[in-house]
Amino acid sequence: MVAVVVLNYKTKEETVKCVESIIAHTQDIEYEVFIVDNDSKDGSYEFLADKYEKNHKVMVFKTKKNEGYSSGNNYICKQLDTEKYDKICIVNSDVIFNNNALKLMSENISKEVAVTGPSVHDYNGNETQLLRKTYDFMLYMCSKKPLYYLRNRSNRFATEYPYTKAKFEFYGMLSGCCFMIDSKIFKRIGYFDENVFLYCEEWIIAYKLQRMHKKVCYIPGASVTHYNGKSTSKRGKGFQSLYLYISAFYYLRYYVKINLFERIYVYLQNTSVFILRSLVDRTYRRELKKYIKYANKIFMSNDKIKIR
Repeated sequence: MVAVVVLNYKTKEETVKCVESIIAHTQDIEYEVFIVDNDSKDGSYEFLADKYEKNHKVMVFKTKKNEGYSSGNNYICKQLDTEKYDKICIVNSDVIFNNNALKLMSENISKEVAVTGPSVHDYNGNETQLLRKTYDFMLYMCSKKPLYYLRNRSNRFATEYPYTKAKFEFYGMLSGCCFMIDSKIFKRIGYFDENVFLYCEEWIIAYKLQRMHKKVCYIPGASVTHYNGKSTSKRGKGFQSLYLYISAFYYLRYYVKINLFERIYVYLQNTSVFILRSLVDRTYRRELKKYIKYANKIFMSNDKIKIR
């Protein structure tokens, strides 16, 4: 059976659309939906619990405190019986299923393939799925200017595999907005890293899977639409950049284990950009103190820290 985990944070209308699309399109496969309200404090839990009170396939839960994306998803994932729920599908609340993607993704989980993901479209119908390689220091730097422009010069510097219309297996990770994972493998890698509040969860999963010699698989026949960033965009670009920069630094420091020179380079580059942007964008100014605090902690500490 597939456990579908949908994390809600102040997006109850989007969550209903997401769940209803799953119900409408899913056939010939056993599944249950677990909605987790991440302490929204806007009546989301009560609204969703009332909405699905009589639907035995949909269960609604509420966390005691918003500890971030990873912790919110883990709230349910860690409770699931891996014998009953052999697969877990993580779905953002702003995702709409366009076909029987759940079944198509499930059919392609195997001994070699631990994760599958669908074709992901934006609201204009453009393909946005990411066939992302497992990031090391060089690939991370090639995802940013000025080394960004090296990506088209050599496959070594390309941060993603070329888009394909065929099923494709590789080491790395797909978009985190919608993916399915073998529940026993997910448990073995420790589920999501709860120190990370938001962003770069896929990088960490890719790193752990590759060390286990487990691949991921892109399933182009499965289709979803992602209305990107419904909850995070409300907080401003400074909020998004804070957690993107800090989570990336955390990943490079504690998983890739970058050396001191590389650590200094990442710290100076990201910090200078954040400070410059804070001069013209109040959302960056609002988050600057928090950014500096976490950047300094990650730079100095040999032990993993919590990003909150």
